Amino acid sequence: MGMKACDLSDAVTGKIKATYRLDLLRAAQLLDADGRDALRLDDMDRLFADAGALRLLASAQEREDELIDPLLGIYAERLSLAVIREAAGLPSLRPGDIDRLSALLPTVDLAAALHRAVGYEAAGMMDRIANGTEAEHLGIQLGLRGHLENWLRGDAEIARALRGWAAWAESMSQPYARRLAAPPARESVSDNPFVWGSQGKTAGRVQAALALRQMTALGLEVRKAGLERGAYPADLSAFPGAASPDPFTGKPVAYTLHPDGSATLSIPGGDALYDKLSAGKVPTIGATWTLPPVSAERR
Repeated sequence: MGMKACDLSDAVTGKIKATYRLDLLRAAQLLDADGRDALRLDDMDRLFADAGALRLLASAQEREDELIDPLLGIYAERLSLAVIREAAGLPSLRPGDIDRLSALLPTVDLAAALHRAVGYEAAGMMDRIANGTEAEHLGIQLGLRGHLENWLRGDAEIARALRGWAAWAESMSQPYARRLAAPPARESVSDNPFVWGSQGKTAGRVQAALALRQMTALGLEVRKAGLERGAYPADLSAFPGAASPDPFTGKPVAYTLHPDGSATLSIPGGDALYDKLSAGKVPTIGATWTLPPVSAERR
């Protein structure tokens, strides 16, 4: 029995999208590699071009509807933040260069991006449940009895899915660390797998990206202050928002000024929490950033 035209179209479209996303992934990795090479050679023009292209790629994907695209954008954003942070430590940098680096920070509202992607995914699932095609979408072959049971419980499945999607979107309002510290009752877990399964981890990854972005922005301000004054500040009291809890751990950024003149910013427990989220597959997200001492010629 041959494939329907719409099935063939969906298969071809899916393959094209997968190829396109793989190309974007490779492009992000190449830009990251070229940016690091520019850092090594102190080629600031090439560095800013690469970091700018990474920011553009990340922002474009973070604005897409299908969930996989914002996640790809977050991956590119993580690469761009790492390059920006390394560039900020160059001894040849001036305060104006820090302003240029700050302008390269991504600005897409990732919480809104997740809500949009959740809505897109929910609409697709509801449509498939209503039409009795969700099992086929998941690759499950149903017999006559299975199709009949699916149809009979369709309304209940839609209601359950709606509760799950709503809970997933709502999970962005609570730091991932708090959700882990206060797990729901077992009945809630089965009712809302979106929050406590892989989808809940997706919300955690979005929150981790936001936390890194905020810490990087703060670190650039501290670095600029150090370049302007010849030394880093003793604390973060002069920086608005520095005491606010981050969206991933629920804790403010920690700051330490060292005797050698360097300074360290960190998301307390950030790497350990992400290690738990990723089951050890990604043990670090760069939740600690040490700014080098201001070079002697700047003092």
